[in-house]
Amino acid sequence: MNEVKEYIKIKKKKKVRKKIFMISTVVLIILIVFFTKSPLFNLKTITVEGTSNISAESVLETVNNRIGKNIFILNRNKMIKDILSEPYFLSAKIRMSGINSLNIIVTEESPVFYTKDDSSYYIFNDKGVLIEIANNIEGRNLVEITGVATDDLQLGNKIINNEHIIETLEIMYPYIAENKESIKFDRFDLSKLYDIKGYMGKIEVFFGEITDFHEKINDVYNIILNGNVGITNGYIDVSIKNMPVIKKNEE
Repeated sequence: MNEVKEYIKIKKKKKVRKKIFMISTVVLIILIVFFTKSPLFNLKTITVEGTSNISAESVLETVNNRIGKNIFILNRNKMIKDILSEPYFLSAKIRMSGINSLNIIVTEESPVFYTKDDSSYYIFNDKGVLIEIANNIEGRNLVEITGVATDDLQLGNKIINNEHIIETLEIMYPYIAENKESIKFDRFDLSKLYDIKGYMGKIEVFFGEITDFHEKINDVYNIILNGNVGITNGYIDVSIKNMPVIKKNEE
């Protein structure tokens, strides 16, 4: 008798579980249909954060064709890929900022280097990738690189194919990116990688090779910021470690 009761009890539990499963499945299907088909979740607005060199409007032009589509079935990876087709952008993230709005957060490249050809300025990053062609760079914190061969002057392409120069730019980049106004480098001559030269106004700096660049550039900073030295015209030679040579010229 007890076995029969136990059997009936187990059977009832199975029926209850089955009903719960069926109801849950139906509710889930209804919710999926609701979220993917309801016009309530059609994308209405897209906002952009993180732009400075490239306008937010140019980003919106790339993704605005998604307006009106359901926010839950949008291919966000494809959106990010489209955004990153602009060479200036380093990364992009997309987040929901409401039931029918998206927020795009971009990180831009930090351009520091440029080379000049006729009336055009070719701005590139520390990997030698061209990210902008400009007619004017006034007010930009950029450093000219001379003595390098450039080719394939197309946005998004490498314009410098010499890996030794690329390695040199990568080492220099963190220091040049933090150019201080009082000790701002205007130009670097990389025509001879064993005799790298930097220029700040009327001061010429001899670095020698790129080895120990951290110590060398710190020596330069300390010399220029030292009021007792007071060099504004001449040269500083830091090519020999811990033995800087300073030559001041008459103004």
